[in-house]
Amino acid sequence: MSASGADAAAVAAASAKRDAGAPRQQPHPPPQPQQQQQQQQLQQQQQQEQQQQQQEDMFCLAADVRAAAAAAAANLRGRSVVSVSSLSAAEITALIQTTNKLKCMYTRTDPALRQTLQGKVVATAFYEPSTRTRCSFEAAALRLGAQVLSNPDLKASSSVKKGESLQDTARMFAAYADALVLRHPDKGSCASVASLQYGFGSPTAPSSSSSSSSSSGSSSSSSSSSRSCVLLSGGDGSGEHPTQALLDLYTIAEQQQQWFAAAAAAAIRREQQQQLEKRSSRQTRRCSL
Repeated sequence: MSASGADAAAVAAASAKRDAGAPRQQPHPPPQPQQQQQQQQLQQQQQQEQQQQQQEDMFCLAADVRAAAAAAAANLRGRSVVSVSSLSAAEITALIQTTNKLKCMYTRTDPALRQTLQGKVVATAFYEPSTRTRCSFEAAALRLGAQVLSNPDLKASSSVKKGESLQDTARMFAAYADALVLRHPDKGSCASVASLQYGFGSPTAPSSSSSSSSSSGSSSSSSSSSRSCVLLSGGDGSGEHPTQALLDLYTIAEQQQQWFAAAAAAAIRREQQQQLEKRSSRQTRRCSL
């Protein structure tokens, strides 16, 4: 054997001896079926959450528009809706966003949907027949977890036959229900009910001056309004059908998402600019006094 061959043999023998004395590294055990299943479930859950977020945010609104809509959504709580003109662009955008979110929850059979109006009572008071409007409101209330007091033909009821006024009937419903859906053939009837001093929340946003009042009278008024019944117009003859208009707008927004995002941004920013101009004008008047 040559010298180089002997050296190689010695090195190999020493290496083998060293390896024999060192502890052997155990190979990583293959993942257990249960671990694999948990990993797959976690990945699927993350994918579902991403898809849900994409569906709920399908309008891709700008950050400032989303912020304005979020602020407006808080303003809508306890508000009566009898006219589209009582809603700002930000509030309409908030309603469209909420509608889309609830629809997504309904599509994926989310059990949390039924907790939205859990413990609430919704009454429908129809002085003229309207199968689609009444059934759509009642189905929506039931799917959101509310209980429904259905009155499809109030003209045939004993109280109306005895001559009870619309205002008195509305006050009666306000004592029983958290929300009243009113359908009446006379134009302006829903607005007249919403203007009652007792029973119903304001159809417009509270003004900053009234909300900043600290008198005992205003505090009792605000506490009573927080317990008041919300009035939703289901149509008043040749007047308005605000919920139908909002539903039509949502259908358009769903089909034309980019258009809606651009239109909402333009309308909200225009309103914000008008508000800034009004504030500037007030400050100028105060300084001139």
